Amino acid sequence: GIVIVLNLFFNYTISLFYKEPDYNNYITQQIMPINPSSDIAKQEADQQKFQKEQDTYNKAREIYNRNVFMILVILGVISIALGAFLWNEILVLGLSWGGVLSLIISSMRYWTDADNLIKVFILLLALGALVWIALKKFGK
Repeated sequence: GIVIVLNLFFNYTISLFYKEPDYNNYITQQIMPINPSSDIAKQEADQQKFQKEQDTYNKAREIYNRNVFMILVILGVISIALGAFLWNEILVLGLSWGGVLSLIISSMRYWTDADNLIKVFILLLALGALVWIALKKFGK
């Protein structure tokens, strides 16, 4: 339960204080069906304007996803680290695996926007966290 609620808390708190870009704030017009009798130049200009707005929205989403990724990674690492210093086995496991789940969720959110070097970093961080937990729990 701690694993799940911890991540719900992280994600809900982020969404409460850091708002996701709203599509309607970036796109000022809707694409209308092409009318053969209307002005082709106007249709092309409208399409170019829409594409520019769409690109601006996509960039804002990419930045938002990157920032949420970084916040969730930091919270995940803090959770894993806290788990290392606690004496209660349930809290140790809950915080440690909650931190790992936070790393997984952050990676899933950002994976499509991340470049290959960042993907390697994500995988290295997740692997490091799992190895650390394995050594801490089963290395005795």
